[in-house]
Amino acid sequence: MTIRPYVVEFIGTPEAGKTSTLNQLPFMFKKDSISSLVIQESAELLPKHIPKGSNDADLWIRLHTFGKVISAHYLKSPDIILIDRGCVDNEFWAIKHYEDNVLSDEEYNTRLHLFNSKFSPDLVITFIVSPETAISRKGYEGTTVTKAFIRDFNHQLQKFYNTIEIPKTKIDTSSLTKEETLFKAYEFILYNYYKFCTN
Repeated sequence: MTIRPYVVEFIGTPEAGKTSTLNQLPFMFKKDSISSLVIQESAELLPKHIPKGSNDADLWIRLHTFGKVISAHYLKSPDIILIDRGCVDNEFWAIKHYEDNVLSDEEYNTRLHLFNSKFSPDLVITFIVSPETAISRKGYEGTTVTKAFIRDFNHQLQKFYNTIEIPKTKIDTSSLTKEETLFKAYEFILYNYYKFCTN
């Protein structure tokens, strides 16, 4: 039995159910006597003086999140660490911002290689949802999260998903209930976790 935690990262479309699923999984694992720890995305903790949406804001969020991942290895020593947007998500956003002409070549290269070697997860779960369902779940079409934004986001996410080389799955939650989404993620993680433990 391996002693290091099994690391699962969650990425995906806004309003796809990623965070709510992530927060319910520890209760499922507890029934299997598997300890787990959720590392929440750090975006809500971004200091007000750093402009939201900027490259510096994204770097601050990543550094804060990975600081929590390092602490988890020493303080809690759980069987499974569940990360809401980690190094794989960092790579996706670096590519997206570069293709959208938000990052320079230098910023792109820095972002792409800064975190990936140390913080690469064992498993990636990608949540995707249709633009119509996402807006319906949000309750309104905002100035940033619009149907057009989500359509473009999903297109870029699918292209990126095809390049991920570590074990992965994609869950389209458009027609799934919260319970169905949770169970799909739970089963996939559990299967791969047990494989990991026996290697």
